[in-house]
Amino acid sequence: MVNLMALAGLVVLSLTVAFDCRADTSLWRVTDGDRTLLLGGTIHLLGGIIHLLGEGDYPLPAEFDRAFAEAVELMFETDLQALEAPAFGQELAARLSYPPEESLRADLSLPTMRALTAYCKQTGLPLAVLERYRPPLVVLTLLNAEFQRIGLVAAGVDAHFYKRARTQGKPTLQLEAPGEQLGFIVNMGRGQEDALIRATLRDISEMEAMIRRILPAWREGDHGRLAADLLEPMRQESPQLYQDLVVSRNQAWMPKIRAQLEDSGTELVLVGALHLLGPDGLLQGLVESGYGVEPY
Repeated sequence: MVNLMALAGLVVLSLTVAFDCRADTSLWRVTDGDRTLLLGGTIHLLGGIIHLLGEGDYPLPAEFDRAFAEAVELMFETDLQALEAPAFGQELAARLSYPPEESLRADLSLPTMRALTAYCKQTGLPLAVLERYRPPLVVLTLLNAEFQRIGLVAAGVDAHFYKRARTQGKPTLQLEAPGEQLGFIVNMGRGQEDALIRATLRDISEMEAMIRRILPAWREGDHGRLAADLLEPMRQESPQLYQDLVVSRNQAWMPKIRAQLEDSGTELVLVGALHLLGPDGLLQGLVESGYGVEPY
């Protein structure tokens, strides 16, 4: 389930000796003298575009509420309000739809097209509509339909706290512009379109079982279990995806996160869980920069 889980922000990378594989939380306290920043790993798809929680997943772990209460402002991967605006969806559809003379069939092999056709017949999804979409939008459509089928329809962690922050008047910041998020989606699987659709169809049948294993591990801070399920296949089979979605973005985020530690108030930064751990993760980067890092 390499591609789907990586995109969903559920991959937690291998841990270094600086961190315990069982921290009992997905939240961390980062300190620089008397200055504090709280850093939390969340469960979402592409910055929060698709939610990955069901109604039964609330209430969230209590430490998230405590961290929210302690924080004077919050930082997310991107502007969640902009993601929900009609203009974002319209631009996404425009950039990921074929012109009238082209269709999905040109980018897929005959076996993959047959597999997609069979899946659409089985689930009732309209093949004629999907044929007008480029592969990244086909993937998002298939995932969204599957997540809704298994009941993952509640607000995600990021959206939940974004709404609370706006309601309570707490400032919100973002690590990336919505246009950058759009670019990640548009370029997803470029040059490997057939493999992207084939992997999606292969993995989606196991999605419910995988999600049901991952959500408890996330709640309990069991990073070792997450790494065992998800790390090695992703790193071995999708090294470029790892570089593009994890390493490069973490490197771009680090200066912005360090800048938050220069403020006097406590900030809560929420990002996808895969960005926190491993040799290229934000936590390791903060330790190497001389900051104190400990479970919240």
